[in-house]
Amino acid sequence: MIGGAVALLIAAFAGGYFIGDDSSEVSDLEDTVVALESERDEAEDELAQSEDSGTELEAELASTSDQLDAERSLNGKSEKSQQDEGEYDTDYPWQAAGNVGYLTIKPIDFAQEGSKWILTVEAKNEGSEPKQPFCGGAEAVLIDAESNNYTGESVLSESSDSCGEELQPGLTGTFKSEFKLPGGAKPVAAAIYGDYEQEEEAKTWELP
Repeated sequence: MIGGAVALLIAAFAGGYFIGDDSSEVSDLEDTVVALESERDEAEDELAQSEDSGTELEAELASTSDQLDAERSLNGKSEKSQQDEGEYDTDYPWQAAGNVGYLTIKPIDFAQEGSKWILTVEAKNEGSEPKQPFCGGAEAVLIDAESNNYTGESVLSESSDSCGEELQPGLTGTFKSEFKLPGGAKPVAAAIYGDYEQEEEAKTWELP
């Protein structure tokens, strides 16, 4: 019955505070979600056979379904893959060079590594003074197919320029930025500005 489903749900939330890496606890949580689904299905059948619609039974069913959706969301079971419509309003196509303030920027690689996405760009200092672009933060924002915005961090590696090194006038550096997105998110564009002082001048590039 519905009451049993609600009781199971409360137990699931209470137990969630103690879930760690133990596989048996993860299995127990999955069993709880399955049990909730079963209770929900039984309640739907009972409601369909009931002549008294709009009753307390219907209200409890709606509440249980909402709480089940929340439980699934918290445990990564309700992620939906976004659909890439293929048409987005950007300033530049992928791998095109563009000007943002004192920088000429060209994105050259975009790769997924687990739950993280790595954006690699070439940037030339067109100014007359040494600068430190892409230092600390990603100095870019990823945009997904539902227009969600994600910030990131700069990456220090042997294959990219270091944040602490100044980019001299007329020279070009290679910089990497790391972003973490939900499993179902589809990144479609990157707004890149290179330096926090140029954030309002950001230009958008289409992602591959």
